[in-house]
Amino acid sequence: MKRKISVLFSVIILSTVTLTTVPALATQSEIIYENTTEIQPRTDIKEWRFKIENGNLYKRLYNYTRNRWETDWIFVMSGVTEL
Repeated sequence: MKRKISVLFSVIILSTVTLTTVPALATQSEIIYENTTEIQPRTDIKEWRFKIENGNLYKRLYNYTRNRWETDWIFVMSGVTEL
């Protein structure tokens, strides 16, 4: 009788340990998976700059992230008096 009780007790302990360990491992792998697939966009900040010269409107693209001009002055239209 003591042997049956000890075997039953051992089975209950082992099943409890086994059932609680598997979900913990699955949760840990999900956390690792989420951290490795995170996407972080890294785009430059750019803005068009405008100027009027002799009644002509020009634009030029400036990159604020790299602190440099991306294009030369581009003619847009003539006959402009103010922005």
